[in-house]
Amino acid sequence: MFQAAIDDRIYLKLVDGYRSYQDQADLFSYYTQTRGSYYASIVDDHPGASEHQLGLAADIGCWNGACELSYCFTKYPDYTWLKENSWKFGWIERYPDGKQSVTSIVFSPWHYRYVGVDEAAKIYESGLTMEEYYNIQG
Repeated sequence: MFQAAIDDRIYLKLVDGYRSYQDQADLFSYYTQTRGSYYASIVDDHPGASEHQLGLAADIGCWNGACELSYCFTKYPDYTWLKENSWKFGWIERYPDGKQSVTSIVFSPWHYRYVGVDEAAKIYESGLTMEEYYNIQG
């Protein structure tokens, strides 16, 4: 996927990938201590439930770090390219805008999950979140 982006003159950066249980626990604790438990629960999954721990999630940004893990990432062509092309490589935008009531996580334009090429195509074409597509109740 990164090579295809380069071919289109888009230069992506892997910001975060696999996280151990302890890494996730530390991050969740940091969010809880600095922003409160409600914030922590809507911005990231609890330790033991993170897609990063499964090795299926990637936080992706601009190569230069601009708007890293921030909503302003949506203003860059990198985000547009990911939104239009990531599914071709088996990745879906996991927490899309306006779907917090479904996913329980706030809009995270940098967070992508690998589901495989066939499933990503189906989910992308449906226009649904993973929860909606698989009828997963939160």
